[in-house]
Amino acid sequence: MDHFPLIFVTGPGAGARNSIGVILVSGMIIGTLFKLFVLPSIYYFLGKDCGKQEENPITNTDSEERKFGPMLAQSEMDTVD
Repeated sequence: MDHFPLIFVTGPGAGARNSIGVILVSGMIIGTLFKLFVLPSIYYFLGKDCGKQEENPITNTDSEERKFGPMLAQSEMDTVD
């Protein structure tokens, strides 16, 4: 808010300083509102879609593969023969 006094300046060159002050203060207000409301709502809507997972038989694995990883589960299956 250091630029806020530029809006109320008087004297020689006040018109130029006033217009600069209006631009600076309005830009800071718009940037603050964007960071506080728009950006979090974008993250919310993007994150809402990422939490959904479809049932896919290819990606469903048994518990051994989930615990130890696909390589260990595959090597155990090779030794079972």
